[in-house]
Amino acid sequence: MKITGSLKAAGISALLLLGLSSSAWAAPGGGKDDQNAAPVNARIYAMERSKEYFAAFDSAYNCVTKHLLKEGEDEKQFDKFIKMKDCKPQVETFINTRFSLVDGPKLLFGNEQEEKTIMANAALISSYHLKLTGFFKQLMYATGNDGMEGKIVIYAADMDRWFKKYHDGDMAAMQDIDHQIDVYYQAKQRCKIASDHIECPKDAYRQMGKALNKLSVYFEFLVKSTALRITAKGIFLYDLNQRSRNYVNHHGDFVRIIDSARNNFKKRGQELLGEKGADLFYQIPKDSPFLKDTAKFPLKVNTLVSSCNYTFELLHKYMVAMKDGPIGKFLSQKELEEKTKMIAFDTDDRFTRTVRFSLLQHLLNTKDEKGNPVVHDVKSGNRFVEWGN
Repeated sequence: MKITGSLKAAGISALLLLGLSSSAWAAPGGGKDDQNAAPVNARIYAMERSKEYFAAFDSAYNCVTKHLLKEGEDEKQFDKFIKMKDCKPQVETFINTRFSLVDGPKLLFGNEQEEKTIMANAALISSYHLKLTGFFKQLMYATGNDGMEGKIVIYAADMDRWFKKYHDGDMAAMQDIDHQIDVYYQAKQRCKIASDHIECPKDAYRQMGKALNKLSVYFEFLVKSTALRITAKGIFLYDLNQRSRNYVNHHGDFVRIIDSARNNFKKRGQELLGEKGADLFYQIPKDSPFLKDTAKFPLKVNTLVSSCNYTFELLHKYMVAMKDGPIGKFLSQKELEEKTKMIAFDTDDRFTRTVRFSLLQHLLNTKDEKGNPVVHDVKSGNRFVEWGN
């Protein structure tokens, strides 16, 4: 309903006073009571609704953009992005903040032009809200544990932390295992090996025994059964197996998922920007009650979109580079082949199987010249000084 200049000044004053009363300021969508309430000043009511709406937007915007990566930041900031899930209350509040002037109280407009301007601007805000909520929903879905994008970001950050903390120690342990196997091999080279037996000097056996004793802190290994059992210091091999398995089996899928998310955000961002998007708010006239709240709105939307695009570009770049970077080289055993004499095994339990194969290549399972068995198992607590006697 509209009431225009046909009313006398006294009547207008009375209606304005009624329009500003507290009973007339119920939120939009109040239903029958709103419709039966006295008309309210349209301009003041629109400014109030605008203030509430854009305050909700600013709260969500400020929280989200604080967790998005900006130009110049790198993947070290992924932890910041992961914590965006803490913005869920602000985002949900904004999503649920409906902007409408048509299902609230009756409005009192000064004239038809004011009515046309206010209602057109309000319709723009309301229609744009749907685009924004879709963008915010997808962004929140991409930062928590619900969506694959969020899980991959968490995975990437975890891999970065793990590599920095454990790589050097784990690689040093693998090199030590390789070194002890090589010490054993060099001692074995001093032996005379026949088709059905072996003849070794005592000091060669002692050298082999010392190497096997040092290996026993990592695992036990039975030559005949080829069984390898990890002991305390070798627990890291289980961790390497699991991380290598996850990396090799899923890395390609992770790259594709992030690439898809990156393209989806680009598409959604394009819908929010441009002449058919946020730039429409530049057309709001100076006499509009929404001007103050919308003046910087297009710039904020542009910052939201550009920061989101940069974040996913960086994440995609990081995931792609992981393959040929330090993490990928380590978990695919390329680094192991470069720095040891071990031959990498392309299996699920690749690190333990690589070690197991190296042991099978070199450890003795034969007889000496007297027919006594020479079976060189790796067992915790064993001493091998008397072997071969």
